Amino acid sequence: MAQSTNREEQLEGFESYWSRRADTSYVKFATSYNTATVDIENKSLFLSVNGGDGFFEPGEPLLGKTLACSVGDGLAEFADAPFEQAVQAALAEIAAASLSNGSQAYTETVLRAVSNVAALSHYTRAFPPCFTEVCMQAAKDYFDYLLLLQEEYKKLIAACFAETPYDNEIREFTAASRFYFYCMMENTGLFHSLTYHYTCRRVTKCIGEKKGAFTTDVTESLPADRYKKYLETVEDTQNTGRTQPNNFEKAFDLPVTFTELNIALPALLEQEYELARLDEVLVLEFEQMLRLNLRMKRCKNCGHYFVLKGNYPTDYCDKIPQGENKPCQMIAATDKYSQKLNDCPPLAIYNREYKRLHGKMKAGRISHDQFNIWKELAKVMRDRCTQGKINLEEFQSWLNGYRF
Repeated sequence: MAQSTNREEQLEGFESYWSRRADTSYVKFATSYNTATVDIENKSLFLSVNGGDGFFEPGEPLLGKTLACSVGDGLAEFADAPFEQAVQAALAEIAAASLSNGSQAYTETVLRAVSNVAALSHYTRAFPPCFTEVCMQAAKDYFDYLLLLQEEYKKLIAACFAETPYDNEIREFTAASRFYFYCMMENTGLFHSLTYHYTCRRVTKCIGEKKGAFTTDVTESLPADRYKKYLETVEDTQNTGRTQPNNFEKAFDLPVTFTELNIALPALLEQEYELARLDEVLVLEFEQMLRLNLRMKRCKNCGHYFVLKGNYPTDYCDKIPQGENKPCQMIAATDKYSQKLNDCPPLAIYNREYKRLHGKMKAGRISHDQFNIWKELAKVMRDRCTQGKINLEEFQSWLNGYRF
């Protein structure tokens, strides 16, 4: 994006830039009717996928579902998605089909190629493009929009949330201060208008099991702690003998204990954002990340960005990488233990024998007590071997000669 030269141009900023990108002859981007809410207390973002004009679904169906993620996870997934490689493959596929331009087969090829790219992140699945004409140029317009957005947010993540060579000097900078410095250096800003309205609710959205950055396992329920307090209040009210409505309840023809309900379970003010384009959900999440002063790292196992939680230092994320069945943190712990076994032969010998005898205990061939006695004695011998008081052969001989 070209640098702004004065304050007026700067205030047009990002929003007018993406509005121009969305105003092409072949693609319409402002076509979705999705809505989003943010739970700041629990650092969660909820995106309701409602579809829109010409809506199609890349990847697994999302229409009518609510996507939930921890704030920062959606932006990290988008920034790390392999769009560039996929775009090259998609353009080659479309070019190979160009001889049949205008045919049904060509149309299907273009849409399939675009779908393969859009399926690479949840946000691109939730905000697919609407083509006014299905052709190579339409695909290029969409891909340009996608790659420019990704490049912009890669720079913003690196500038505002990720580790830098200057961490010792700027460790105390907030994410917002880092963004301010970025805008000052780039002579630009992220000015964007989002439409939202307020609602009041007693129920809250709750995230169920997550197997990646996102989940559609979202439920709504009363907050358990406040509902318990309400039930206790009702019980106290009944115990004190209040069975008739109070003056307020009488005036508005309300049931008994309505007053207690609203004291124990106050309505919560909620902002619901109306999102029509992909860039709008990205700027919404980015803004919340600044508000929450989040920090990010690249996982040393999968190489993807992840949000640091609390003050707990870690180099590995809790996501399950493609082709694996365990999260990176568990993979790293297993690799670290394997390295420890390689570096400590007595531990490796003990571990191998432990697994063998534990299997015998599970099969009922030795008792639990017998196994525990062996385990404690074996630990003593293992430590003596590690300290050099006995050698490996003596340790192995003791293990081989142990009798239950």
